[in-house]
Amino acid sequence: MSDLDAARRRSLAYFDSTHCASQWNDVLRFLLEELYVSGGEQDAGAFLRHIGARMASELTLPDQQTLEGLERTLNELWRARDWGWVSLTAGETRLTIEHGAYPVAGHSEAERARGARAASALLAGAYGVWLERQGGDSTVPLRVVTAEAGKPLEFVYAREEVAGH
Repeated sequence: MSDLDAARRRSLAYFDSTHCASQWNDVLRFLLEELYVSGGEQDAGAFLRHIGARMASELTLPDQQTLEGLERTLNELWRARDWGWVSLTAGETRLTIEHGAYPVAGHSEAERARGARAASALLAGAYGVWLERQGGDSTVPLRVVTAEAGKPLEFVYAREEVAGH
């Protein structure tokens, strides 16, 4: 491993650990813990999806004619909020959404894992609304495929099952 690779890894680890504003880190950490403990995984996820949908309803996007235009518009929105980046990839029967560099509250591995699950639920709610408003089918589900701390979140918008994706 070169010194440059080590420095990049160190910089990425620093960015990852400081991306959530310090004045909010503990508040969000405790809020998410209580939400998941009190409501359980399913209800907490549903609530956060609802919050994401509400957020998308307030943060309307202009109609886009191309996937590239939608990706550019979403990246501008996320960049303005320091919420990372998004990549949209169209397949034959699916749209894959990858979202990286999102803020995660917490210090421990368990807290960061919970934060990634919370971010994935919130973003799933937002992306679901935005896709529908861009002409998507409301009966097509948006599924979370990957929600692991330190990795980009991955979503699939498709009729078929995600398994074997």
